[in-house]
Amino acid sequence: MKIGRIRASVLLGALAASGCGAEDAAPASLVETTPAHASLQLAAGELFVTIDAAASGPLSGAVSVEVEPAGDTAQAPLAYELRYDYAEGWVTSDGFGQQLDRPSLHTLGEAAEQLARELGTNDPSLPLHEQMAFAALVLLADSGGMPLAPSTFVLRDASPAVGDKSLQNDGVSCLQRGSTYLVSFDFGSTSVVDTPITADSRSCNGLCGPSCTRLTPYAMWTLDCLEHDSCCSAIGDGTTCWTPLGECGDEYVHAETDFLRGFDPFRGHCSG
Repeated sequence: MKIGRIRASVLLGALAASGCGAEDAAPASLVETTPAHASLQLAAGELFVTIDAAASGPLSGAVSVEVEPAGDTAQAPLAYELRYDYAEGWVTSDGFGQQLDRPSLHTLGEAAEQLARELGTNDPSLPLHEQMAFAALVLLADSGGMPLAPSTFVLRDASPAVGDKSLQNDGVSCLQRGSTYLVSFDFGSTSVVDTPITADSRSCNGLCGPSCTRLTPYAMWTLDCLEHDSCCSAIGDGTTCWTPLGECGDEYVHAETDFLRGFDPFRGHCSG
């Protein structure tokens, strides 16, 4: 499956309908697509976004995202890179110390959700390098406006750690929607340990990814994501909890690792 000009046009129409760039959005254009490469330009809100996704092997490749201000905005130009190798079990991201302002974060989050709805990102038949374009947008949109330092997500450490679950890696623990689990998390000086929470009891809690939009080709309902969602609910702030440096930062990093496992074609899926 390839990203086509018609689908790119539909994306911009959907963005306009949602209020992102409805007045001044430039037409989306497909720069290039081959079986191992896709490049797409789009306008969203006050931003021009260029996405370049290329495979270097069956399970490896890189995605670059360039964000350019399109109007009267404080956002500076930004370059972001996501590299992945699911055979080796790692994903790295790097924004080279740059950062996004809050309006740009919101715009990129909406763009990622529209990409999911219009291009079918949760379709396992979509080439992996195109799927990872959505992963790059989500990680960038979830940066919380913090400087984007290099980060590495290790995807093969599936052994639960012993100790405080909110501070250590639980591994991949799959959930069943409607079932109740003991979750632990911390924020500020408060620690919550082994409190019972029912998965999918509100706002798809336990589903990895923002809101109820499934952005991965394979569903991921996990304990890490349930703990992160529970932490966000406890602090009552759905913005600052979505960042590695926020009040729920340690839970976020563990949940984001589970989210990235949802792009792995072969292992670690949690259908719920």
